[in-house]
Amino acid sequence: MERCVRRLGVFSVFVALLVLSGCRGFKSDRDSGLPPLPPRLDEKEAAAGAAQPQRSMRIAMVGEIRGELEPCGCPTVPYGGFVRRQNYLDQLRGGVAPFFHLDAGEALVKGLSTNSRDDVNDRASLILGLMDEVGVDAFTPGPSDLLALGDDWRARLATANFKSVSATWLDPITNEPLLPASVVLERDGRRLGVIGLSAKPSDPKARDKVKMLDPVEAARAAVASLPEELDLVVALSNLLPADAQRVADEVSGLAALLSTRAGRYDPPKKTDGAPIIETPDRGRYVTVLDVLLGAEGGYPLSLDESSSASLRELERTRLQLRVMAEDSPARAATAARFIALEAELAALAQGRNLLSIQDNPLGREFDDEAAVTAALDAFRGVQIDRAREVVASTPPAGPRYVTAAACTGCHAPQVAYWTYTAHVNALDSLTARESQKNPECVSCHTTGFGEIGGFADLESPTEMARFKGVQCEACHGPLSEHPGGTSGPRPVTEATCLVCHDEANSPDFDYETYLPRARCPSTN
Repeated sequence: MERCVRRLGVFSVFVALLVLSGCRGFKSDRDSGLPPLPPRLDEKEAAAGAAQPQRSMRIAMVGEIRGELEPCGCPTVPYGGFVRRQNYLDQLRGGVAPFFHLDAGEALVKGLSTNSRDDVNDRASLILGLMDEVGVDAFTPGPSDLLALGDDWRARLATANFKSVSATWLDPITNEPLLPASVVLERDGRRLGVIGLSAKPSDPKARDKVKMLDPVEAARAAVASLPEELDLVVALSNLLPADAQRVADEVSGLAALLSTRAGRYDPPKKTDGAPIIETPDRGRYVTVLDVLLGAEGGYPLSLDESSSASLRELERTRLQLRVMAEDSPARAATAARFIALEAELAALAQGRNLLSIQDNPLGREFDDEAAVTAALDAFRGVQIDRAREVVASTPPAGPRYVTAAACTGCHAPQVAYWTYTAHVNALDSLTARESQKNPECVSCHTTGFGEIGGFADLESPTEMARFKGVQCEACHGPLSEHPGGTSGPRPVTEATCLVCHDEANSPDFDYETYLPRARCPSTN
């Protein structure tokens, strides 16, 4: 019996990594404080394709990082960041299945709190380097990435070690491809074909940089151009949902369409052809696909929950056998169950490509030092230096931030009301996370950081005490010349709030319901 258990074969090679992807990286929704992820679908299986020798591989996917460098999520447990991502991926690479890391694009531009072209350019360069460092293999740039990289975007992408692919973007003048349509990634004897499907730019600044080819036409041509006998063929996409659905339904030869969430997060869904598998945004999760291939490379991956459950149970059983004592009374029964599961999966994988998916949160257990740490620290230093330069450029007679204390004399009821709002304690959440000196975070949790007439010294207890929290001037602008000067309080609009209450850090924000919580009593 023991000899049978030790002969794990290709199936145990595949499943040996399943628990690793969740043992440290996975937390329950109850533990995380996040809303539950959508359930996976339990779809009826399609008919089996032509049987092939069984092979395994693992794919880790991210998308819509949107410029986030640090753990992201003010109202919830903060997940994500490049340090955690690198530490987690290094664990995944320690397994035995061939491993590939894909990025579906929309990676380089942060939200409305990004204020200058210098910040956009430096952030884009940093993230390209970080993507190299964490081992991205293939990247499909999205429309916002064009904005971040500027006119020389192709040259800047070419400096990276990973492969940038897009079958949908053509040169608007010559109609020639701007990037390779696809790439074949090879590792440990496995060959993964990746087709890039970039979305159509809508911003006028990016629209003229590319000509958009119909994604169905582009995907069909890219599939036809790939070499034969690939182990797997996937599309890596940031297309809008309607276009992604068309490609999945109408293009044969794809095993799956791996996509950004495009403003929502749907469970993996079966189409008339390849399944669509989306990854959560902001880099808070890494979507891990464990694949056991028993059909040709372009045959759709299975979304059958029963086979996924069997794969997960097989790995749990294997781990139980590893830790069980040789003389344990339960060992024989556990070994028998392992052999039965292995036989069950062997039958299921005849002519079919089996799949198990996990969205693994990047929590604080991955906060160990990483190779990317030095680059992130250096970028924070650049941000602080830039904030100091802006503050130092304040004209001698220009408006300055004077803090809420200066407002009390004329607006005592309003200041008193403010002291009971959540804005007054905004810095506390950063202090609890030891992030109160992080320029990525502090601009939305203090007043006037890095602004003309504001402050920039995060090391000064006096400065931090004066400007901490979201004070009157965070919304109304610097008021040293009020009353009587040329610069009075600016009106508050929804755009004012969205600088900080963006989708990443305030996903439930609704202007009409949030405003009454912060609106001061009338001065009339």
